[in-house]
Amino acid sequence: MIVILTCKEDASADYVIKKLIERRLAFKRINLDEVRKSGFTTSRPVGNQWEFDDGQTRLSSDEIGVIWQRRIPRRQIMHNDPTIGRYLTQEWRLYWEWWLNQIPSEKVLDTESSIKSASNKMLQLKVAARLGLKVPDTVITSNPDEYTSFIQRHKAVIAKTLGGFGQIIEENKSFGTIFTTRIDVGNNPDPSSIRMVPIIIQEEIKKSYELRITVVDNTIFPCKIESQNSPKTQLDWRRYDFDRVPHSRVELPTNISAKLLMFMKSFGIHFAAFDFAVTPDDEYVFFEMNPNSQWVWIEHYTDLKITDELIEALHKRCRL
Repeated sequence: MIVILTCKEDASADYVIKKLIERRLAFKRINLDEVRKSGFTTSRPVGNQWEFDDGQTRLSSDEIGVIWQRRIPRRQIMHNDPTIGRYLTQEWRLYWEWWLNQIPSEKVLDTESSIKSASNKMLQLKVAARLGLKVPDTVITSNPDEYTSFIQRHKAVIAKTLGGFGQIIEENKSFGTIFTTRIDVGNNPDPSSIRMVPIIIQEEIKKSYELRITVVDNTIFPCKIESQNSPKTQLDWRRYDFDRVPHSRVELPTNISAKLLMFMKSFGIHFAAFDFAVTPDDEYVFFEMNPNSQWVWIEHYTDLKITDELIEALHKRCRL
């Protein structure tokens, strides 16, 4: 049986489940954020026995064919006492991570430890460079002198957060997003603001277009995103302007495809998406790799059969 671990609000899981029903494949979905509210969990580590109940679906260890860890709850659990809220958040997060890490790897599409390692942007850039992929000149710093030195070396510079999309808490305590931002190289920021937290700064890459390349096992699905067609998406296509930014299928050079598969293998990852830019000189520049990534909108605009390949990857593991 295919086991999907996710949260109550997950449109991507909904989409996959619709396909699983069409193919009459056995599955169970457990909404991990509902287990705390409406159900329970019990684990016996030595006997490798456990049971989940999210209030609607019950799952035990002997039912697992393969686990797809789609999404683990990571938001702060709210409580009248903030100290208790932090404690609850810590304990539940550790429980899910520890539980997933003790499941035999052959029963998990991508393990929690592999996903965490593969999400390390420092390590990603090292691996990409080692494999011969072109990467932007990058520094991660909280040193105002290093920051100033870097922007003086480049005509155009951008800034990113370490956590990336949807991983920050804004000042008003709401869940928010910081997009890639162009740095005004003529403006010297207050040094104390640089010291507050490390930040990723990179040379800005001139783009002809961008690529979102989804990989499932050894099958590669490249999508061309013409982000430079809209001022809104030129710096970060995640600002989305679908009316003005076409998405289409595209072929990759053989050497780039081979390096992507080596990249996946180096992290032990089987489902991920890569972000690249292609320059006016036809250079392919690696930005980052996103394990367990979003893909449904790509399938919608290109008819690439990513979901079918994902389901096949899960189904074949059930048969092992």
